[in-house]
Amino acid sequence: MGLLREEFRSSATDRLPTGLIASLDGSGRYAGRTLVIQCNQSAGLLFLKARTRLPVDALSKRETDIAHLMAQGFDYRQISQGLNIAPETVRSHFKNIYKKLHISNKAQLIVMLGGV
Repeated sequence: MGLLREEFRSSATDRLPTGLIASLDGSGRYAGRTLVIQCNQSAGLLFLKARTRLPVDALSKRETDIAHLMAQGFDYRQISQGLNIAPETVRSHFKNIYKKLHISNKAQLIVMLGGV
């Protein structure tokens, strides 16, 4: 609740902020300035899992997929074949990933992905 109050500047504790509910439309994920919330629905109930925002949350969906594949041990060629994209495109994504995360090697990437 403290994370929600900080993110939405609200003291209400009996209901979810309207901004959060509106942002969960279909994606089931909210990435705010201080926290990330994953939402799942089951039997008419919403289950929320919240955590503080990490640097890896700045990555696009494609960058995140590629980063996880590299962390699992796949090389540029295998990733490009698996995602049906050119190896140079994978390299380009990695340049962006390293730049966004302020890292310079695969070991640092694996450490950063450990929290996600």
